[in-house]
Amino acid sequence: MNHLSERAFKEWLLTEGVAVPIYTGLNGTEIDGDEQLISCYCAQSEHVAGPLYTANVEIILATPPHHSSLDDSEESLSEHSSVLSTLRGLIEDFDENSLKTVFEAETPYRFAGGFLEGEDEQVDESRWISKINFKFGVDTSV
Repeated sequence: MNHLSERAFKEWLLTEGVAVPIYTGLNGTEIDGDEQLISCYCAQSEHVAGPLYTANVEIILATPPHHSSLDDSEESLSEHSSVLSTLRGLIEDFDENSLKTVFEAETPYRFAGGFLEGEDEQVDESRWISKINFKFGVDTSV
């Protein structure tokens, strides 16, 4: 369920026009350390009752700082902030029909609503990293 959920969120972001390269969880793809990227990572799903599950997906935005000049660093941070704002807007005010349609096309499950659970920002391994946590419900009774 987790990998399928990651794929569904990736496809949803693409249909919403996000232009940054998007990867899913543990896909084994070698990633260029100098590129900005988004990763959709669903680390856990939890059985609630019957066919109902909850799951968390982290939408992770990672941007290299480009230390070659102060202007490069400021430009990278500005670009990071802009993409983060777009992602935050999509998650906070998500179009349930759009997300539901993509989720149900990419998985054999039904999307059962969701909400923004939290955010985290940090610098790690010389990259700006922002995580948006989205909790959602899944109905597997299809």
